[in-house]
Amino acid sequence: MTALKTVKNDTSNDTVALSAEESSKLKSIDETSAKEMFKKYADILVAEKRGSLAAFFADPLLKVADDTITITVGSKIVENQIIEDKIKLIRHFAAAGYRLSGLECVVNATEISEYKVFSPKEQFAVLAREYPALSDFASRFNLDFE
Repeated sequence: MTALKTVKNDTSNDTVALSAEESSKLKSIDETSAKEMFKKYADILVAEKRGSLAAFFADPLLKVADDTITITVGSKIVENQIIEDKIKLIRHFAAAGYRLSGLECVVNATEISEYKVFSPKEQFAVLAREYPALSDFASRFNLDFE
């Protein structure tokens, strides 16, 4: 699988999410707080029947620097959905007292597939890379992960 890497910054100012005065009153965001806020936002999305985006926000792969969050996503579709919700996200963070100055999306299907492991076979493969003795253990006891 080849990695597709693109970065999309939404710098459009069609709608100003917060005034400079409102933004200055908010505190900086860190990675732990950002993940908590995204989980709360995921609950809102579930109520709006937007389950696929909610599933992503429930456990996002992200980095925080200078109140800008960089989110790694697996597809352009998810990237576009996040950018469409940018203003709502900024307001959601502000309502909880956090400043979100920017939101960037990086499309990297390979990194997401390594981060979000779904099947038992994939889980075993990830663990076996970290602990090579597991492969020996599985072969000795004739274990098969499906």
